[in-house]
Amino acid sequence: MAINPGRMRLLIRLEQRTTAKNTAGEPKNEWILVKEVRAEVVRSTGKEIFAAQERQGRVPTLFKLRWRDGIVPQMRIRWGSKLFNILSAIDPDGMRAELLVTTEELVGRTSP
Repeated sequence: MAINPGRMRLLIRLEQRTTAKNTAGEPKNEWILVKEVRAEVVRSTGKEIFAAQERQGRVPTLFKLRWRDGIVPQMRIRWGSKLFNILSAIDPDGMRAELLVTTEELVGRTSP
């Protein structure tokens, strides 16, 4: 599968959840930046988005980016103020050139 770098215009943030302690010594979940990368975003059709919102409040979204190791479902993507849970990261042809990251947008939810 050929990569078209001209389509990878959007800057996204790959984030990993960590647990730190607050001032009282209690555990607190935080999201830290792993890497900022360029990506192409492929949204579902309007009908699929409407159906997804009615059923689950989640919108399926595919991000295409250059291949990189270490992207796992315990991570998330931040695109502007939108958050996306990572469901899978697949190297479509095994050539380590492109990565297809399947996500679900958390509709109506933002996080710092």
